[in-house]
Amino acid sequence: MSMNKSKVAEIRKQKSLTQENLAEKAYVTVRTIQRMEAGEEVSSETLKSVSNALDVTVNELFESISSSDKEEEIMEISKEQQKQFNYRKNELFTIKLITFSFIFVFLGLFGIFVGELEGLEQNIYRIIWIFALFLSLAIMYYFLNVFIS
Repeated sequence: MSMNKSKVAEIRKQKSLTQENLAEKAYVTVRTIQRMEAGEEVSSETLKSVSNALDVTVNELFESISSSDKEEEIMEISKEQQKQFNYRKNELFTIKLITFSFIFVFLGLFGIFVGELEGLEQNIYRIIWIFALFLSLAIMYYFLNVFIS
C-alpha cells in the first residue's frame, strides 16, 4: 500500500519513539520504518503492525485531504471536460454544415444541368433532383436535431 503523505514520522516523534524503538514494537525492520516515512509502499500487514505499535488506526497514519480540495479538483476537471465536449460538438456541427453545403451545391449544379435538358429525359432527372433535395433536407434535419441537440 502506498504511503503517500505519511504521518508515521510525525506520530512516532509525538510518542517520543526512535525509528529503532518503533521497529522493535511493530516487529519490523528499521529499514521498513524508514521506507514508510519516505512514502514508499508497504504491505497492509506492516501498516497494521505499525499502527498497533503507535496505538492509532491505519487511517491516522495518512494525511487526510480536505473534501473542499477534492471538490475543487473535481470541478476543475468537470469544467475542462465540458469545454472539450463543447469544442467537439461545435467541430462536429461545422463538419456537418460543410458536408450539407457541398450536397446543396451539387444539387444546385445538378438542377442547372436538368434545366438544360428537354423532353422526357428532363422530367426523369427533375424527379430525381426533387427526390434528392427532399432526402437531403430530411437527412439534414435529422442530423442537426438529433445529433447536435
